[in-house]
Amino acid sequence: MAKAPPRFDDIKSEYALLWETMTVRGAWTQPIDRRAKQIIANRTRYEQVEASTGVPWWMVGAIHSMESGLRFDRHLHNGDSLQKRTWRVPKGRPLGKPPFTWEISADDAIRMKGWHKITDWPIERVLYETERFNGFGYRLYRGIKSPYLWSGCQHYSKGKYIADGKWSATAVSGQTGAACLMARIHEIMGELQRPVVPPMPANDVEPEPIAAEDDDPRPIPKAIEPDEVRPVTEAAKSSKTVTGGLIALFASIVQWMQDGVQVLVEAAAEVTTLGPAKILLADMGANVSSIAFGLGVFGIAMVIFRRLDAADKGKIG
Repeated sequence: MAKAPPRFDDIKSEYALLWETMTVRGAWTQPIDRRAKQIIANRTRYEQVEASTGVPWWMVGAIHSMESGLRFDRHLHNGDSLQKRTWRVPKGRPLGKPPFTWEISADDAIRMKGWHKITDWPIERVLYETERFNGFGYRLYRGIKSPYLWSGCQHYSKGKYIADGKWSATAVSGQTGAACLMARIHEIMGELQRPVVPPMPANDVEPEPIAAEDDDPRPIPKAIEPDEVRPVTEAAKSSKTVTGGLIALFASIVQWMQDGVQVLVEAAAEVTTLGPAKILLADMGANVSSIAFGLGVFGIAMVIFRRLDAADKGKIG
């Protein structure tokens, strides 16, 4: 079942702690520095968007890097071509007649999120809204820190959406995370002094960034509601039968059980050495979700079969 997104006030302290303790992995220092300098070089264009929306120019630049590799012939929404409206999530934007300028598209992407109504932009708010731009799927369904923000630092190791709503537990993001980019921009501009934090442990495994990131035209997948959740959700919403209601109830029970186990394992991991149990739980959760989906499809098929059978009997009688 779909989960409600977190509220800013409930998790803003988490963002503050992650920001203050963030340490860039050694292999990522140069890619992050190079990309941050590219964003600064295009500051004038980002400041035009800031002037019309109030969103910090360096935040716009970091999202531009994530969504379209700093290409100005792509929509800020998702990296689709400016020659027509977006065809990936979100679809059909902007509403005007294509082709669009990058500035018009960026303005539309920001206003879709309601960011032009926000008047205060502390770093916690910036990180929250940047994660929301891509989706809270990593947090809600996978229990890991989003690589959209943290790829390139110690807060992220592996696991990513390889397409909109499609998950891989072993894939590693090759993009420089938005939070890492923002921090480096602030360092270069001399606008922020970040606290000194301990170095990374020597045995920590460093994921390798994609060497051709600058030339990669593919839009980053949205961390939206997973595909394995969506079919049951939609069936439950549209069904008006007892069977459909039972499907929704079963899916809710499965989600409740899965969330309960997640809470227990997270609590145990805080006081013991059960960190590896999180990986096991993720696999178990995926299996439970697959079972729920299979039973959901079976229930829907039964509803269709019964309706066809009833219609056929009505014709015979």
